[in-house]
Amino acid sequence: MKISRELNLFINYILNEIIPPILRDSRLFRPLFRLFFGKKYHLFWDFRKNVYKMTDEEFRQINIEISDLIIRRDTDLNKRCVEEILKEVKNKNVLEVGCGSGYLAKKLSKNNKVTAVDINIGKELKNLESETLSLFEASAEILPFADKVFDVVICTHTLENVRYISKALSELRRLARSKLIIVFPKERPYLFCPNLHIHFFPYEFSVFAVMGVFKNQELKNIGGDWYYKENYNLIQKDEHL
Repeated sequence: MKISRELNLFINYILNEIIPPILRDSRLFRPLFRLFFGKKYHLFWDFRKNVYKMTDEEFRQINIEISDLIIRRDTDLNKRCVEEILKEVKNKNVLEVGCGSGYLAKKLSKNNKVTAVDINIGKELKNLESETLSLFEASAEILPFADKVFDVVICTHTLENVRYISKALSELRRLARSKLIIVFPKERPYLFCPNLHIHFFPYEFSVFAVMGVFKNQELKNIGGDWYYKENYNLIQKDEHL
């Protein structure tokens, strides 16, 4: 099934805000999971219970196995977030971590030199490579690049899926020379969800609890998702005042 991010946000609003938690976390949802995901429904149903018991390879394989079951769309980003990123990232050396279908990486490569990383780089994604777009298969928690080698590091709709989010965040900050941009879904935590999200960010403080609080960071709600930015150029200027 292919639906827009905007419609997905509306569905999430109903699930998060209208259906009470006592129902969302109950086994009454099991028949719906069977209906939508068939025999593979258990991959979602048991995921959060087992996620920290899996080996790295088991975790990677389950992400590959559900790739044909999740909602299909060109990008998980809403249109306003895409516009915001393209507006402020031009003529840069860019790393995108968690590139998915390559939608954003391809757009960015028109005005930037882009390196795109994902946990699984399939043949279709590999075909997007060009003079301005390179692809690497790697985990967000272990990125095979030297310190501060990219002007801008972008990570959208990815950190909610990694098991060790502080480790992934350290890697993103290690690689970004001037700017870090992260987009999170604004979503409440539930035990049973039709995705493999592990971390949830329903409120502003939920984001800062993970990111920390310091100068020259910015957080805003754009189109129903959290748009977070750290500007290291401004931090360096402050240090020289």
